[in-house]
Amino acid sequence: EMNRSLNTFAVATAAAGLILSSASAAGAATKAYNVGHAAPKGVHTTATGVSGWAVVDAGGTFARKLNAKTVSQDDTGSYIVGFNSNIRGCAYSGNVMLSGDTGVSDPGYVTFVGANGNSKGVYVQTFDATGNLSNGLGFSLIVTC
Repeated sequence: EMNRSLNTFAVATAAAGLILSSASAAGAATKAYNVGHAAPKGVHTTATGVSGWAVVDAGGTFARKLNAKTVSQDDTGSYIVGFNSNIRGCAYSGNVMLSGDTGVSDPGYVTFVGANGNSKGVYVQTFDATGNLSNGLGFSLIVTC
């Protein structure tokens, strides 16, 4: 019985330490960005949550969106998604997906980077399972600032 209590205490203590460590690291990352670096005008320098998102179908058009303004195909499997405001200091994430509610997406992956010369845009590339750029994959994009 005492061993079980000690094990429970050890697990609870470790979990609390992990939570505090994560919170401290997140705060340090925010502070590191703010120290000695001027954020671009209009960019939030603290985490405020999801600023926008887009679901783009395999045809390269919006299926759904929040604060996303434009989507255009730049080249095979390459798109630029434009948002309503400066998102340069934000994080981009997402995945290949179908935009509807039936079926399963073909396997693949997607990459993101801020659009060159466009502080309101994200450059997106979709790749099939063999690593080739592909127009046949829909994707989701989440912008978190």
